[in-house]
Amino acid sequence: EYQRRARRFTPSPLLYFARCVHLATRKRLKKFSAHRAKRLGLVLVLLLLSCWAWRPGCTWTSGRGGGRRRRMADTCKSARSNREPERSATKTSAPPSSLVIADLDGTIVSDACSRSLVRAVLMEYPLWSRLVRMALLALGFAFAGLALLARVGRQRAVRGAYRALLFICMRGLAVEKAAALANNHVKRLYAAGVHEKVLAELFELRRNGARVVVVTANVAEVVEPFVSSLGFELFGTELEIRRGVYTGRLKPHSVPVLFDEKRRVLNRVRTRGNETHTRVRGYGNDENDALMLMACEERVCVNPDVILRNEIARWRRTARAHTRIIYDCPTR
Repeated sequence: EYQRRARRFTPSPLLYFARCVHLATRKRLKKFSAHRAKRLGLVLVLLLLSCWAWRPGCTWTSGRGGGRRRRMADTCKSARSNREPERSATKTSAPPSSLVIADLDGTIVSDACSRSLVRAVLMEYPLWSRLVRMALLALGFAFAGLALLARVGRQRAVRGAYRALLFICMRGLAVEKAAALANNHVKRLYAAGVHEKVLAELFELRRNGARVVVVTANVAEVVEPFVSSLGFELFGTELEIRRGVYTGRLKPHSVPVLFDEKRRVLNRVRTRGNETHTRVRGYGNDENDALMLMACEERVCVNPDVILRNEIARWRRTARAHTRIIYDCPTR
């Protein structure tokens, strides 16, 4: 009788399930038979499956596409459209690269240099300010982890975490202190963590007439002395400065040089002025560089992570460009 009433007044499966649970908890349903239990269990399973199917990022229910690899592939289509026509799979003598674009942390230098850079910047503050900033960093990374669990998108979570990192570490730092830190400690730190094999290839390409550009998400003023000592051009993240102090915010109309922004930098450099570089070689090491490498005719991956290794396997199946991997680069 109660099941018949629930069917009559609540045609929705969700309301039907809630009504039956309500009647059972109020002890008005004397006989809760096995048949009714099976029906309620089936309704619960269907509800869970529907919630899972219509979750954000599901590719086969919403036509917009989702998933990390699917979004990356969709974003890379525009990068392929501006490229030259696809070459045949036969081996031919390729002309030397006229433009070389490379990542800094993890590619030219070791990944440990970026972590040491954060510690060096924090050491410029007093003890109480240092402790507060470290606590805020832990809180910011915790929120970034929650954002990943909430499926807001990996790239969006990484961008938010990096903005928080820049704001916490750079806000209130004087420009003179940052310049002294860059010219002394950071320059020695990065010089000690250089990948010798990658740096030797870049020097050889520059001697052959190629233009070498370094693209990094680090603050441009902090790593510029080291990159300038190598003789390379630099494109980095630019922060706002007021009264000789960093505000921790990005400059107007500026974004962190991450993911697709690196590809945009490559497109700007490729067509700068009257020269157009038809052959580009890219150096990268992780998912952050995948979109930039996709727009290059030659790709060199230095100690790639799991996501980039999956992309390399897909690139080799499609035979769109030459891809080379360098593992275990020794440091000085």
